[in-house]
Amino acid sequence: MIPFNKTEEQPVPPLIVQDEFGRKVFNAFTFAASPKESFSDITFGPDYSDPLLELCLFLCDNDPVARNHLLKWIACVKFLPETKPDHAILMHGPFGSGKSTLMEVLKRLVGPPLTTEIDQKLLSQPFNEYLLNCRLLVCEEIKALGDRALYNHLKPLITAKQHTINQKYANHFKVRNVTNCLFMSNFSNAIAVAQGDRRFFITGTSATESACKEMANDGYFIRLNKFLRIYDEYGGDCRGVWIFNKYLEEVILPTLEPNFAYRPFPETKWHAKAVESSLHPVQAFVQEELAIDSDHEMFRREKYFEHKEIEAALYREAKENPALARSLINKSEVMNALENCGYNYERLKICGDRKKYGWFDVDDWDQMFRQLLKDNPKQRDFIKRKHYSNNRYVGNF
Repeated sequence: MIPFNKTEEQPVPPLIVQDEFGRKVFNAFTFAASPKESFSDITFGPDYSDPLLELCLFLCDNDPVARNHLLKWIACVKFLPETKPDHAILMHGPFGSGKSTLMEVLKRLVGPPLTTEIDQKLLSQPFNEYLLNCRLLVCEEIKALGDRALYNHLKPLITAKQHTINQKYANHFKVRNVTNCLFMSNFSNAIAVAQGDRRFFITGTSATESACKEMANDGYFIRLNKFLRIYDEYGGDCRGVWIFNKYLEEVILPTLEPNFAYRPFPETKWHAKAVESSLHPVQAFVQEELAIDSDHEMFRREKYFEHKEIEAALYREAKENPALARSLINKSEVMNALENCGYNYERLKICGDRKKYGWFDVDDWDQMFRQLLKDNPKQRDFIKRKHYSNNRYVGNF
């Protein structure tokens, strides 16, 4: 009998493998489903199309670049289990747009035993045994635009090298992260996405629910289901799913870049909109003030001010902006939002007063301001007269 001192999911064929420390371990990894026939009669020319590829294009808002990336992601998940993409798919569309049909296709490609469907509530729970031997994690209805805690919770789920499995009444243990995440929503702004985020490839359709109903009335989804043959009333042998599997293997997989799992993905318009709608309220307010000829002098070009004045300005605006008011509770997030707007602050001695001053680096003002202080150490009264913001706010802060 070979002793096992650790169990680990490791996507390589042998049942007994060695981990990174040279220990013999049992390979608990289960491989994806495979077709029962080769479909040698099916060939894919340059103009090939089928109802499922049309659905993928529709769900990518008729953007061929976005669809190509989606197909590559699916091919990577299916055929390269040792290479997990470091980003998830977030797909949105109205009720009846076909998102669930695509999910059913992926479940059969990967295999139902390796697919876990959960709801949003379970995502934020401490117990996560559903990640064990999970190749595809699907959350079909996600809506958490204002829930930054959930966004932060999802980040390690998508990119961490290992999961810490937390089961009830059992000790924690670690397994390799082989989980690929697919999130779906009826809302285009389903989740708060930070600026510069590279964890969510966001795609979807701009079609309305009524437009999707018209597609259904025209028989589109009947034709799609007749092609896929997932359900018993359409044959139940998943012939169309395995034709799609063959297409992925013969057409898409050879085009997969060696570093596909880690390279930046093409940014869609939906990703840009998600970032915009997910801006921290402080960042949204400051960016708007900087973009206009603001009534607040501190937001004008080539100005500096006492650091405490920016906080006073935010609290004044918060009286009429409940979302801004709620966002001021977490001071570190407020400072991060200000820094994202180019805010700098430093304790400086100007005209005999050593105070903490702040300024916004707009049009290279940070470099100009520092050069002014360096070149005119004895003329800082002039700098104060010309560039200091006297726009003060009153209140208890």
